[in-house]
Amino acid sequence: TEIYTLSLHDALPISSSVAFAQDGRVLAADDQAGVTLWALPGGRPRILTRDQSNGGTLVFSRDGRLLIVGGEDASVHVYDVATGRLMQRIPAPQPWQYWPEVVALSPDGRHLAIGYPLYAQEATGRVSVYSTLTWRKETDVMTDPGVEISSVAFSPGGTELAIGGEDGTAGVWSIPTAQQLSAFDGPAAAVSSMQFTDNGKSVLT
Repeated sequence: TEIYTLSLHDALPISSSVAFAQDGRVLAADDQAGVTLWALPGGRPRILTRDQSNGGTLVFSRDGRLLIVGGEDASVHVYDVATGRLMQRIPAPQPWQYWPEVVALSPDGRHLAIGYPLYAQEATGRVSVYSTLTWRKETDVMTDPGVEISSVAFSPGGTELAIGGEDGTAGVWSIPTAQQLSAFDGPAAAVSSMQFTDNGKSVLT
């Protein structure tokens, strides 16, 4: 059943990512010129930013005050939802020059996982975890030669990460030890979304 039809910027209508705030009252979507927010119910739009360096996945903080966005300037951007102010910029590690493609928040909101794409000279995908208190990197959970990271998800306990690749492979890694706990071979297509079940024993892709 269609509830709303929400329109993006007239000249740039293509969206690559959408996200709801935890309370379901705000929807965010990116397009080729920036990020737009809609107040729900009603669907009234508000431009958060028209920075063309934005792109990649979106995720709200647990309290809905911040929106975390992958950026084409090889950074993750953290915006204040109320004001649209850029609060934090997390640059990618060198020599990455492309935008972080996937981001995910831990259940308690204290940790941010960032998946970095392949870099031509290094050809290694990487997933790192940052503190949302200091916005500093805590650890690299995995590096995998030749794998383009396409999705990440925290376990309910926040100690494991499910990671999917563009080549259809996926697995679960321990965050404290950075060791792979399990591997899944899927179809030769990108694993664009992953989610743990509530008990943390299974992963949906």
